[in-house]
Amino acid sequence: MNISNSWQQIIWREWRHSADPLYTDRLFRVVSDQPLGLGAQISVVVLNAVGGAALGVLVGLLFTSSWATLKHVVWLGGLLGIIYGWILAKKYTWRGWLERLSSNTPTGSFSRLIFGILALGVIGGMVFGPIFWLSAIGLFWAFGDVITWINRGITTSRQDRLDDRRWWFWWRKRPHLLEVEQALQQACLTSPEAQKLWQVPLHRLAEERQRNPSIESLIEQLLTPDWIDRFVARQILVQRGEEAIFSLQAAAYNNNTPHKATLVWVLDNLHTESGTPTRAPVGNRQS
Repeated sequence: MNISNSWQQIIWREWRHSADPLYTDRLFRVVSDQPLGLGAQISVVVLNAVGGAALGVLVGLLFTSSWATLKHVVWLGGLLGIIYGWILAKKYTWRGWLERLSSNTPTGSFSRLIFGILALGVIGGMVFGPIFWLSAIGLFWAFGDVITWINRGITTSRQDRLDDRRWWFWWRKRPHLLEVEQALQQACLTSPEAQKLWQVPLHRLAEERQRNPSIESLIEQLLTPDWIDRFVARQILVQRGEEAIFSLQAAAYNNNTPHKATLVWVLDNLHTESGTPTRAPVGNRQS
């Protein structure tokens, strides 16, 4: 992602780690139609370069088995792949890029299929040499594209979010709640879509801060089915600082408390602010 668009990075990190589906859907829609960052663009170019070179081998094998001749076809295929990948990278949004990758998410038996193909490639390469390796890559690349096309062909509606988020941006830590709020405010200043999605929740948050509700009522609000109520309660509790820690700890360590993960995550943010260590209960899971 672009360094200049730091608010996008923060929203992506929050989307990746939160388990609240309605909340993450709103986050995703803010950033999903933005153009790809440089890192993602490079990945598209590199993958298409490798795919072009590998498919060049498959085409070249139809006409010759000479490695000296095939090398020229490999370079040509790689060059065409780079050009095609650059064109795609300029057209892709984050939504399109992630949806294309999610068509090949290695879940279930598909991960075993990938392992089997890689094992076949290693053994075949040792026996038959580099031509077999590149041929296997080309076949695997073509197979991945076929899966993508089939997936899009049987899908009647476009995805608004990606439910299986554990595969994306897992290397980025979850941001502080106040960072998320600042990022959303910046997004509303620069993006009409963000303003449409988040103007009402942020206005509600400002009103509740002026009303100054009690800590106990905010904790109860964390457990409501309304995602805006939960969002508002989280932000105000974190802003209250140390005065909210004792009540949150009492609620979080109550085994009968629903949505315990939400309470623990708010506590984590409060401990980060105050510099005190977090004592998370067993079964801690962010939400």
